[in-house]
Amino acid sequence: MIEVRARTNRPVVYMRPTPVPRVRRTAVNGLLITVVAMVLSLAMACSGGGSSGTLQLEGVGPLQGGFEYQGWAVVDGETLSIGRFNISSTGNLVDESGNEIPDGRFSVDDDLAESTSFFVTVEPPGSDDDIPSGTVLVGGDLSDGGAALAVGHGSAIGNSFENASGFYILATPTDGPLFTYENSGIWWRVGGTGGLERDPQGLFLPVLPDGWIYEGWVVLEGVPLSTGKFIEPREIDFAAPYSGPVDLSDEAAIRQVMLADYGSITVEGENGPELVTGETGYALHLDDPSLPIFWHGPPEPGEDFMREAPDGMTFPTDIRGAETYITVEPIPDDSPEEFAFRALTEVIPADARAHTTFSMDSTLDAQPRGTVRID
Repeated sequence: MIEVRARTNRPVVYMRPTPVPRVRRTAVNGLLITVVAMVLSLAMACSGGGSSGTLQLEGVGPLQGGFEYQGWAVVDGETLSIGRFNISSTGNLVDESGNEIPDGRFSVDDDLAESTSFFVTVEPPGSDDDIPSGTVLVGGDLSDGGAALAVGHGSAIGNSFENASGFYILATPTDGPLFTYENSGIWWRVGGTGGLERDPQGLFLPVLPDGWIYEGWVVLEGVPLSTGKFIEPREIDFAAPYSGPVDLSDEAAIRQVMLADYGSITVEGENGPELVTGETGYALHLDDPSLPIFWHGPPEPGEDFMREAPDGMTFPTDIRGAETYITVEPIPDDSPEEFAFRALTEVIPADARAHTTFSMDSTLDAQPRGTVRID
């Protein structure tokens, strides 16, 4: 949730989810993956009946660091697990030991014949095998033992993203008014030649349920670089890893930037980390110089690639011709790599002019989806 305070002498405070242990994952897009949960029991219990079936997912990427997927059938309002599974980098289903599961079938001791719906979650390490996490990827209603699984199902994200759209400009507001390196930054807002637009909103995305958050990306020299995660498309994101050329040793410059609402620091609040801007943020920084400072531009998601370039890269740079996209990331997540679910994508035109508005395309065909059948 985000708490926004009025722009007075008091700071604007933005809330973000509590960080969790990081997990790396590799994105798989447009790939049909035959997925079946691990075999929980090779022999059915004599008195318990039991069920078997198959599960297929498309557009789903591997999880690492102990994270796994888990399938759930709903019987009389009760959620019953079909087991945990993961996907290898080559797109094959593997069990918790990394062994490939052949033939795409699962077997469980529970009787799933009366299942009414089915869904797949992302499970962090150490979570309860009998309780689904709040991060539901896809779901669907069962009919005659089968179901189509989609992110738009009510048990999952609950929106098909068919009305999602995005607009962006190239600009580098965090380097001041010099307009020197304008092709080295991207901001998801509508541009204009006469200054800031009255309503510059550039992202039109559905509100995500608990368990999910958006993240922006630009691919430079083949490396996807995060522009920061965000919950509300009309507010700043929660990071600025490359923005702002302000000298951290120059307290006068830091004060000027902080008071102009171009800088934020992160502090631990009652409900998790908070971004604090303005005079309060400046005072907190003076009290504790170890508090990380983020430089940001307009109050929309975006990033200037001005400093702290990764090894092998040089900033400022020209990002024209690069691919850019918005992903839907699970919580817990904390991965330096993208999740497979892209909501919007576009290749920045090679001849793009700074401060000119460009649009992004929805990725309906690449969304996670699948089917399940219970025998």
